Amino acid sequence: YEIDDLIFNAEEYPDPIESYGGQVSEEEYRGLLKGTTLFHEAMALCDYGIASTPALAKEIKPVVAKKTCFVHRNALDSLNSEFAKLNIPKLERDYISIFYGSGTKAHNVDFDELVAPAIAKILDQYPQVRLTVMGYLTLPEVLVPFKERIDKVELLEDVTIYWEFLRQADINIAVLLPTPVNNCKSELKWFEAGCLGVPSVVSNTQTYVEILSDGVDALIASTSEEWYAKLELLVTDTKLRNQIAKAVYERVWYEYSIPVMADNIKGIIMAGIEQEAKAGKLKPRTAKKKLLIVNVFYPPQSIGGGTRIVKDNVDVLQANYGDKYEISVFTTEEGNPHPYEILEYSYEGVQVTKVSSPMMEGMDWQYQNPQMYEIFTQYLEFNQPDLIHFHSIQRLTGSVVEAAADLNIPYLVTIHDAWWISDHQFLVNDRGIECDYQQNDPVVTARDTQDVASSLKRKRYLKQRLEQASAVLAVSEAFTELYRRNGIVKTQANRNGIMVPPRLPRKPSTNGKVRLAHIGGMAAHKGYFLFKEAVEKAQLSSCEVIVVSHGQFPGSVFHDYWGTTSVQFISRIPPTEIYEFYSGIDVLMAPSMWPESFGLVTREAAAAGVWVVASNKGALAEDLVQGVNGDIFNPDSIEELIDILQKIDREPQKYQQLLEHNIPIRNTEQQVEELQQLYKFISH
Repeated sequence: YEIDDLIFNAEEYPDPIESYGGQVSEEEYRGLLKGTTLFHEAMALCDYGIASTPALAKEIKPVVAKKTCFVHRNALDSLNSEFAKLNIPKLERDYISIFYGSGTKAHNVDFDELVAPAIAKILDQYPQVRLTVMGYLTLPEVLVPFKERIDKVELLEDVTIYWEFLRQADINIAVLLPTPVNNCKSELKWFEAGCLGVPSVVSNTQTYVEILSDGVDALIASTSEEWYAKLELLVTDTKLRNQIAKAVYERVWYEYSIPVMADNIKGIIMAGIEQEAKAGKLKPRTAKKKLLIVNVFYPPQSIGGGTRIVKDNVDVLQANYGDKYEISVFTTEEGNPHPYEILEYSYEGVQVTKVSSPMMEGMDWQYQNPQMYEIFTQYLEFNQPDLIHFHSIQRLTGSVVEAAADLNIPYLVTIHDAWWISDHQFLVNDRGIECDYQQNDPVVTARDTQDVASSLKRKRYLKQRLEQASAVLAVSEAFTELYRRNGIVKTQANRNGIMVPPRLPRKPSTNGKVRLAHIGGMAAHKGYFLFKEAVEKAQLSSCEVIVVSHGQFPGSVFHDYWGTTSVQFISRIPPTEIYEFYSGIDVLMAPSMWPESFGLVTREAAAAGVWVVASNKGALAEDLVQGVNGDIFNPDSIEELIDILQKIDREPQKYQQLLEHNIPIRNTEQQVEELQQLYKFISH
């Protein structure tokens, strides 16, 4: 538990409401009172504490479980480091500027009691002095006569504006009464001015007394009289101002820089790890490679065959190579109306990070998303994978790949469809016409888009992401050739395998009819409308149709007729029930209109002993043998499909039997064995 204020001790905090000078309402004050209990309870749930000062660490120790609190001081960060490096020159002014910045409403009393009388005396005796007040301060009565020489500026959200004023000051003041709460406060005001070369007069709180040397890197004051004396010293002695400014500047940049503090926090973490290891509660990390799998979906949100392939790959990697790889997954969330929400969960032993993508028209076409880039960059910086395997990344966009390249993390990409080379993921245009396969020809691009410039820019961007990959893999020989033809010459095949399904006994049809199943969804590129038209024209009497409607409510069933053939519409089938589904159908219909990159269901159904009717597009029918375990047709000719349907209708008993032919089909273990050899080569 890390904290930098004593806001968890109800005996000491908050100060009386009167000390806030009327700037805190009663409701706000009640919130402060309630907060002390909540902070204390949260801290008590933690093993260790981290405090910004030794005094605060002493207060935290009794609260945390291990009674151990480390000190990690407030220090420079990237923002003020970059601001300081701008080297903004100090203005030549005809006056000496004293700067007071108050970022909290709690210190009006401190200022009024300690400093206001001293500053009033300085302003009275030295007309060349002006006071700049930035933030929360009600001007005390003693300073009202000098208000013409007091510049009061509101505290703005942009802290760099605050530093603009501080940088031009000659003297900075940090004012705190040495109460138990203030004694725990850090030296923030001092080093913030110091990194800009501005000397400070500070109060005698425990922190300042412990770390500063009076007259060397600051002046320390305890009473109003001392405040006057120390301010007068700096107002009248230019040499002393410059001497202290130089000393504090050098010390801050030496002791409070980001690398120094990074080493400190590393030491704290390692000390905690060492204590836990000695207690036997931690084991040293193994030499496993950290492998990150990125895909648009991941279970329990399992949408599409590609997602099932990815999940099967992960299962085999865990089972067979779990001693070599520590696997995690990055994915998107479907249906969340709140974009960029992040959820982490464990699924079957795999750590999964899910981010919701913005729901918009054409979201699967989008190829860049700066916000996804930032989210994924932060994820990578935190998790530091050794190797990233990108699969389908629509919705995540190519920006996640760009982030990996920018961080010099080796990655490979598996191609599941035409998303990387075409505006049309399935190579079917908006008019339902198959696209020309030569997608890297700008003339071809112009035929199928309303915005040629955007399309060509998209293709160039995504090609660059593939060119930077350590390997580009395609899930079939057909798609390997397609991508090489489109200029991605490094593409190589890592053919998908399947988890070989059990050959369950065929469930007999209740009405004796041949059950023709179309499970690809009601989409043109999946041949749904072609299949429907063919069934209507075939006039089938011995067949019935089952259609899986992906958008249908789970568990619902609808009935219709296509011509004389009855049709049953059912909802999406959970992956765990797909083999049971195969045992209850006779023929799987896969009439795709696009060049399928693989065809999971055709292979699974064939391996399960189901006859398959598939188009000759892409790799869909690569593992089918005509007349042995299926029929293959050209979807450009509906007559071929009608002939096949009518043949089935004439010989129903032939197709209602479990196929005896066991034609070898590549399995997931073979695919993953090939993959992990590639992983080993890339990550070594």
